[in-house]
Amino acid sequence: MVEKRLIFLKWKKDFGNTSNIEGCRGHTTLLNQRRLISPSVPLKPCFSFFPSNDKHAEVSCRELAISCIMPVKIPGSRIYVFRRVIWLKVSENFDIWNCKVYICFSWIEGTFHSFTKRNLRSIFESHHESNKLAAKLYPSKFPKLFCTVHRQDGGPISIADTLRDDLDFPLDTDDSYWPVREFRGAFVATVANIDWPSSRHLTTNQQKNELINLLDKLQKLNFNAIVLQVRPAGDALYSSKLEPWSYYLTGEQGKAPSPFYDPLEFAITEAYKRNFEVHAWFNPYRARSGSNSSVGLAQNHIAHIYPQYVYKYGHDLWMDPGASVIQDHAIKVFLDVVTRYDIDGVHIDDYFYPYPVSGTDFPDSHTYSSYKQSGGNLGLTDWRRNNINTLIQHLSTRIKTIKPYVKFGISPFGIWQPGYPHGIHGFNSFTSLYADSRKWFKEGWLDYVAPQLYWQIDPPAQSYPALLDWWLDQNTHQHHVYTSNYASAVLVKHWSPNELVRQVQISRSRDSRKSFGNIHFSAKIFVGNMHGMSDVFHANVYTSPALTPEMPWLSCPNPPKPSNVKTHGYNVFWTPDTSGHVRSWAIFHFIAEVFGLVTVLPQDSTSFTATEIGSYVIVSVSRIGKQSTEESFTIRLNSSSVFG
Repeated sequence: MVEKRLIFLKWKKDFGNTSNIEGCRGHTTLLNQRRLISPSVPLKPCFSFFPSNDKHAEVSCRELAISCIMPVKIPGSRIYVFRRVIWLKVSENFDIWNCKVYICFSWIEGTFHSFTKRNLRSIFESHHESNKLAAKLYPSKFPKLFCTVHRQDGGPISIADTLRDDLDFPLDTDDSYWPVREFRGAFVATVANIDWPSSRHLTTNQQKNELINLLDKLQKLNFNAIVLQVRPAGDALYSSKLEPWSYYLTGEQGKAPSPFYDPLEFAITEAYKRNFEVHAWFNPYRARSGSNSSVGLAQNHIAHIYPQYVYKYGHDLWMDPGASVIQDHAIKVFLDVVTRYDIDGVHIDDYFYPYPVSGTDFPDSHTYSSYKQSGGNLGLTDWRRNNINTLIQHLSTRIKTIKPYVKFGISPFGIWQPGYPHGIHGFNSFTSLYADSRKWFKEGWLDYVAPQLYWQIDPPAQSYPALLDWWLDQNTHQHHVYTSNYASAVLVKHWSPNELVRQVQISRSRDSRKSFGNIHFSAKIFVGNMHGMSDVFHANVYTSPALTPEMPWLSCPNPPKPSNVKTHGYNVFWTPDTSGHVRSWAIFHFIAEVFGLVTVLPQDSTSFTATEIGSYVIVSVSRIGKQSTEESFTIRLNSSSVFG
């Protein structure tokens, strides 16, 4: 694996629009360049380390990486480490002999060692022979080694007159950082046994073990949320008096697992052990997927209860959103889960009215006729949209009435209408699915929107950054945007995993506009490390743990400050939570003048073992992401007991 170094440059001259850069440690001039050029030739092993300023380091490279690392505060969050990288194409026409280089941090064997993981002392001790050098570097936090840059043949390295314009990376996506707050979700699809359970013929223990394995692997990749499909087609992956057990669970609709267990309850318990949020994902109107027959459906399925409002459409069965009994039943199903289960959120995807079947209109003429006969004056398309709007508005209000801390989000089709924004072409969800997703977000009915931007960055007709910017512009209530990303495209469309990495970086670059995370479809891509997706994500974007973003408009009691915090050697202890208002504990380590997030622990935790000396803080975190007042503690060498 190629060894790379991230470096600061202190320029002696003005190189066109690159500006003079004075000093180091995150100077804003460099940060504001907003340019990144991906290397066409990898950076080769480069720097040797010398403890004095009069030594020279040899460099062999054709690309030069410039990086700034600095602490940045964002509203509603704690400090995190922020990094921007600029790649400059090396050429032969501009001498930079006088360039001074500050060795700043290391990207060693494909892994970025962020402040939240390890301090500089341990990095240098691990990767360099000179422990003396490590000792000299550690107290200052940043090594300040001056060196001159050479080509492999001894001649000067030169640089292009200015930053290249033919960028193969979007201009506004050079933000590559490890935030403390970020929603990192995975869709866990149960329909057709896509993600879990992988087969409808698994035993109870096999189903449990499979879900534990899924959660364990996502936890290792620093995910913090799952969106679990609990109602794929008028059925239930939980114990319900309103709808039958799912066919995808046991192979027979209406048949409970044996030995009995409640899959949703089990998923919540196991997810909370790993500090995952659980958002229950419902399909409000799909009655059956892959078959338009009611044969084999349980007697308490909606197709048998209200057969006059369940239609054959294409290869599926669909409920009629215009029928009041269907609307009422759907709302009862949603609220039943909100009431009985300790979920964090309710989620709906892009299926409302079905995707159109060519040449066949949705067969709801009799319900529309009844509406008109009762005095309704909306046209057919507006009436259909109003049916969906009514469902969304009612759910938004009634969920909060039951549990004001439960989040409500939707992952609509990524294009509201062609032409929004200008230049966008494609499917019209407003006119074809009757989904006025912009209205739902602008009205504040959603706590988050997760538009399915299932396209690559570059194609202009469905540009990922252009569509994301448009959705952010609709955020009149300053709620959250968690983009849905098409991870499965590495299989079905042969995308490179780096495409998905770049998309996460684009989302992160817009955090000031409430772009606070991503939800990936689907979990199995990461669980199976397909096409190396897990390796690439862990090395490049999900390198450190993260808390989910706070939603301050939700209602939840404040979490108490950690109490009776004390240390013994490298171990820290605190009093168990008795308030019921703590969802997790977060521990931060002060290193390199930044408090970096070290770990997030579940609610029942009362201890933590540090691996580094230094200053720490611990906070409790509520289920809506609100943090308590910090309690500090210190880990010292040769100290058996230190009290925070």
